[in-house]
Amino acid sequence: MTLEQLRNFCAIVETGSFRAAAEQLFKVQSAVSTAIHNLEQELGLSLFDRSAYRPKLTAAGQELYQRARELLNQSEELQNLASAFAQGAESSLTLAIDAMCPLVPLTPALKSFTQDFPETALRLQSDYLGGSLERLFQHKADLAIAEVWGTAIKELDAVRLFEVCFQPVISPQHPLAGQLVQAKNLRHQVQIIVASTRHGGHPDTTVLDSARHWFVSDAASKRDLLIQGLGWGFMPLHLVQADLDAKRLMPLDLDDQLVKSLIPPHARLNQGQAKAEMWLLRRQQPKYGPRAQWLWQALSQLGQISNQGSSMRGLV
Repeated sequence: MTLEQLRNFCAIVETGSFRAAAEQLFKVQSAVSTAIHNLEQELGLSLFDRSAYRPKLTAAGQELYQRARELLNQSEELQNLASAFAQGAESSLTLAIDAMCPLVPLTPALKSFTQDFPETALRLQSDYLGGSLERLFQHKADLAIAEVWGTAIKELDAVRLFEVCFQPVISPQHPLAGQLVQAKNLRHQVQIIVASTRHGGHPDTTVLDSARHWFVSDAASKRDLLIQGLGWGFMPLHLVQADLDAKRLMPLDLDDQLVKSLIPPHARLNQGQAKAEMWLLRRQQPKYGPRAQWLWQALSQLGQISNQGSSMRGLV
């Protein structure tokens, strides 16, 4: 049994006749008939009932047709995969994403990617506080979406995507709820902080040095503790908006000067919220594969290409 025999078999079923199958396959009808005859001889059974004007599948033929079609589809997928790899397509890509970044704006590009390039596995790696940048520098990620910190980095290409709002929040049952809070009011209160996944830590942001600190490994744990009234902290607005609407959490009314002292220099303050920019980042190198290049272009549509230099900041 050969794939070519199965192509002839499926073409007859799908076109309804030997003649139409021959036309579709660009063959003479006798060649198609011979291929099916040889296949039936090899299998030891009849695939078609030829008593009527048009060939009709036998019960065995019906079952074998389903399996044959699956085999041909798999064969085509394998050929497409081999062709893509031969042209330099990547078998997998890793996109490192800051865990505070909203995923919803990214989903149209990610959905198109998986539909257009099913042969390329896409790994989304979530990191906190510099972990995504570190992964990019260590060549453990092809692209990254993250905040940028510190000194200008010239070896990165960067596209500014969007801003993320960070809101200081607290449980309505917390003793400081409803008050205008200054630094002195927080000295004996617990600030809940997500620890960095970067090796060796990361320069702390939105951390009050004089407060008591609890560290957690992820934003979900931090949110749960905040709702239970065990402390206060800054949270990405998109992760707690539903909690604010349902009054499980409420904005913590911090003094403006206190907020300014807590947020990093590159962030901006707006009505008690810290707004930080998310950037699409990649290493500058001679050539990226076609899938990485496609994903870069698709995600770049979310923002505008930055001016590398003073506006481009990152880890050193």
